[in-house]
Amino acid sequence: MNVFLKSIKLFLIRSQEYWNLIWARAKWRNQNKHNLTVPGRLFPFKKVKVGKGTYGTLNVISYGNIEENLSIGNYCSIAGNVVFILSGEHSYDHLSTYPFQKKYMVTEMLNRYQKDRLSLMMMFGLAMDVLSCQVSKSEEGL
Repeated sequence: MNVFLKSIKLFLIRSQEYWNLIWARAKWRNQNKHNLTVPGRLFPFKKVKVGKGTYGTLNVISYGNIEENLSIGNYCSIAGNVVFILSGEHSYDHLSTYPFQKKYMVTEMLNRYQKDRLSLMMMFGLAMDVLSCQVSKSEEGL
C-alpha cells in the first residue's frame, strides 16, 4: 500500500510539472511572437531575451543570481540538446574555471598554487626555451 501511495504522489507531482510547463510555453509564445522558440523547462522569462526569427528549444538553468541574463540574437538556430547555464560564477584568475573548492574541497592545493603561480610560469617558460633549443638543434642536423 505504501508503494502505491508513493507512486500516486509521484504521478501527481509529475502531472503538475507537466501542466506548469504547458502553461509556461503558452505564456512564452504569447510574449515572443517575433521568434519560434519554445521553453524546454521552466525558467524566469524576464532574464531571457530572444531576437527575431530565432528558433529552437530553450533549456535554461537559472541559479537565481540578480545579474544573470541570456540574450540570443536575431535569426539564430538553437540545437536540440543545448542547455544555457546562467550565473556559473567561475573564477577567471585561476589555472582552471572548474570549481575545485566547491566540488572537492581542495583549498590547500589552490592556496599553494596561488603562492607558486610565478614559479610555475617561470618553469613553463624555461621548458619552452629548452624545447625550442632542441627543435632548432634538430633542424640544424637536417
